[in-house]
Amino acid sequence: MTIRRTYIQPLSRFLGGVFGVLSFSSLIACSSASNEILIAPACPKIQVPHATADLYAFDGQGIDITHTAYHAQISGVNGDCRVGPHDAHKRPLTRVRVGLSINVKEGPAANKNKLEVPYFIAIMRHGKIIDKKIFTDEFDVKSSHGMLQTHTPLRFIDLPTGNNELDNDYTLAVGLQLTHEQLDYNRSHLLPAHFEKTGH
Repeated sequence: MTIRRTYIQPLSRFLGGVFGVLSFSSLIACSSASNEILIAPACPKIQVPHATADLYAFDGQGIDITHTAYHAQISGVNGDCRVGPHDAHKRPLTRVRVGLSINVKEGPAANKNKLEVPYFIAIMRHGKIIDKKIFTDEFDVKSSHGMLQTHTPLRFIDLPTGNNELDNDYTLAVGLQLTHEQLDYNRSHLLPAHFEKTGH
C-alpha cells in the first residue's frame, strides 16, 4: 500500500491532531509445498508525528530561510507486513518493512554536494516508546539540480506476533530525527503535516 502527504498549497498542510495515522497491508503468500494460502499477521499502526515530517538544516549562523542549508520532508511512507522469524524463545514474530519517500531541497546556505538526512522508527506499545532506531541516509542533491525526490531503503522491524495473529497492539512512529532547535522551529513556523492512505 502507499501513504502520501497531502497539501492545501506548497507551504501549508491540512490541520490535524497530534499524529498522522497510517496502516500497512498484510501480504498473502502461497506455500510452494502444499499450495496453502498463508495470511500474514496483522500490521501495527503507523504514525508520523506532525512536527517531525520536516527537517530544516541551518548553517549555524541563524535560523531563517537565508541560513537554510537544506530542507527535507517526508512525502510518503510505504510498507507491508509478513510472517517473520522466531525469537530466541521460539516465539513467532511479525516482520514489518518500512520505507520513506523523502523530498530534499537545497537552501541558500548549502555548501555540500551530498546531504545526510537522519530519521527514526520508534516502536510503541500502549502509548509508550519501548525501542527506537535511528537511521541516516546520504543523498546527492547537487547532481539533481538542488532538488531531489527519493526513497530510503526498506528497514526491517520485527515485532512479537502475540497470541492473536489478527490483532497487533504495537504502533510504529516514523519521522525525521530533529534537534531541539529544529523541533522548536517546526512547531513555531509550520502547520501540521497530514497523511492519508492512497493505495492498498
